[in-house]
Amino acid sequence: MGVRALASAMFASIGVRIAWRERDSCPVGVGAIQVRLSQDSTGVRDSGAEALAFAQPYAGSIVVFLDRVQKLNRNGGPSLLAHVLAHEITHVLEGIDRHSATGIMKAHWSDQDYVEMRRKPLVFAQEDVDLIYAGLKIPRVAPAATP
Repeated sequence: MGVRALASAMFASIGVRIAWRERDSCPVGVGAIQVRLSQDSTGVRDSGAEALAFAQPYAGSIVVFLDRVQKLNRNGGPSLLAHVLAHEITHVLEGIDRHSATGIMKAHWSDQDYVEMRRKPLVFAQEDVDLIYAGLKIPRVAPAATP
C-alpha cells in the first residue's frame, strides 16, 4: 500500500474520505488542503529541528520535510510519511494546533510508536475524531463574493 492509500485508510477508519488531487486539478472554493513536500529543511525555522512537518491550520497548508522523514524512516516503507501526512492533515481539519496523549496526534512519537506504525497504522484518539468532525462542519474557505 502506498503513502496516499495508507493515509486515506487511516481517515477511512473514522469515516472520513480523503480525495487526493494534484494542485492544478483542485476545484476552486472547496477548502482544499495544500501539501508541499520540501526536500531540504536546512535553515528552516520551525517548532524544532526534529519536526518532520508543520501545518498552518488557519491557512489550510502543510509542509513536509522529506529529508527528515527519510532520515528517520529506516525501513523505507510508506508508513512514516503516511502518518506524518495524517497528523498534519488532522491539524488542518481540527483547525487548531494541539496534540493528544496517544495515537496519530501525539506531539512526539516514541520508538514503540514507530515500530507499531510499521505493523499497522496508529489510531486517532476519540477527542481527535470529535474535533475532526467538528472542524469539517466549519467552512475553511470563504465563498466568493457576488456582485
